[in-house]
Amino acid sequence: MISDLPGSRAVRAAILILPGVLAGCVSLPADRGRSDVEEWLRERGRDMHASAPQPATQDAAPQPDAWADAATHIRELLRHPLTADASVRLALLGNPDLRATYARLDSAAADAYETGRLANPRFTAALLDSNVVGEQLTLSLALRFVDLLLLPSRARIGAAGFGQAKQEVAHDVLQLAASAEQSHYRLVAAQQITAMRELAANAASVSAELAQRFHVAGNITQLELAREQAAASEARLAMLAARADLVEARGRHARLLGLPPSAQWSVEASLRLPLESDADVDSLVALAQASRLDLAAARGRAESLASLAGQARRTRVFSGVEIGVERERETDDERLTGPTLAFDVPLFGSGAEKSLRAAAELERSRAALAGLELDVVHEVGLAHARVASAKGRAEEFRSVLVPARETIVARMQEEQNYMLVGQFELLAAKQAEYGAYGGYLESVRDYWLARVELARAVGTRLPDSPAEAGEPIALPEAHTAGGAP
Repeated sequence: MISDLPGSRAVRAAILILPGVLAGCVSLPADRGRSDVEEWLRERGRDMHASAPQPATQDAAPQPDAWADAATHIRELLRHPLTADASVRLALLGNPDLRATYARLDSAAADAYETGRLANPRFTAALLDSNVVGEQLTLSLALRFVDLLLLPSRARIGAAGFGQAKQEVAHDVLQLAASAEQSHYRLVAAQQITAMRELAANAASVSAELAQRFHVAGNITQLELAREQAAASEARLAMLAARADLVEARGRHARLLGLPPSAQWSVEASLRLPLESDADVDSLVALAQASRLDLAAARGRAESLASLAGQARRTRVFSGVEIGVERERETDDERLTGPTLAFDVPLFGSGAEKSLRAAAELERSRAALAGLELDVVHEVGLAHARVASAKGRAEEFRSVLVPARETIVARMQEEQNYMLVGQFELLAAKQAEYGAYGGYLESVRDYWLARVELARAVGTRLPDSPAEAGEPIALPEAHTAGGAP
């Protein structure tokens, strides 16, 4: 507060230095909120230990490469084939976009500091030259009264805004982690699907070569040969497309992990079987309501805007009031000191527009919060349905179609040994088996992708851990039909 009590020099001096004392008591957060972000991530199954850069203190210059300490962890992770958790860990350690994400904490900390301190007082000076006696000097120092009155609540609002910024940053980091996990599953599936397409292409090539031999020997027609050659060409095209998808998946994954093209790394060889059971949707919706950081930030924003709207109503009348102290030296060297009061005269506006604007912002934030709460319920429900659908398809492939195709190949192999069926029929059955395996792999991939999307919708790691997943999925053995090349 700044005021002046005539006759009390000590009080006047104390009042004059009080704003500086108050401003000095407000300081920026020591770690810019990074420890809170890391704690929220750990609670949600994303360990950020040693993955974020340490902020520069006010007494030390920023380091040019604050992420360099992560190099040791990255090298250790790259020594082994990456699991899904290892891919997420690498992304949180090395993705360069996280630098920009964490830089937002510094901006938010500065905003909190600015909101939670007194505005600087206004100092004015006037030097008037009298044409009779001499110069007259006037000095004044003034501060808006509303700043003094609302300093505690402004500090609370600033702290709340900083908390929302931290939650939004943590939410964005979780989104990156989910993207890295999904990218991992896409890459592993692309590897296996490519291997499957190669097996199918080899089998189709064998069939086409046999058809060419049989046609030369006069055992099959030109039409039958053309059919086998077309099938082999289609299989090769599918194989080439799968290889292109693999290259693209690997490049995208490396970018998410922050790895250069020259880096040597690999991922696990096989997808794993789906979990035996998944959490029910109602429990996941309840978990999402408590875990979603963007939802928590939206709630905090609505509460802050409600406080601001209340302040705008309460301070509308005296928002332009300024109090201060003025010291004047007259032309005869007489010195006058005393308090000053200034206020806006509401001739052209009463300040009602500020209250209206604050109320509108509050209403928009509440509407956005209600929409987000509804979105969370629907996102969790839809993601849960996708998990169930992908799991059902994978189970149908695993328990019905793939065993049936394997049985068909085995029985036809027996019949081919007794020359009851031809080699072309056996090779066609084997290619159908490869196709079933390909569909199986895609359905398992979709299951794991849907689980990651469900975890993203819930806002935390799902209660059923992927560590409970089944064995890796193996590909069928290559087949050459009666020893044909």
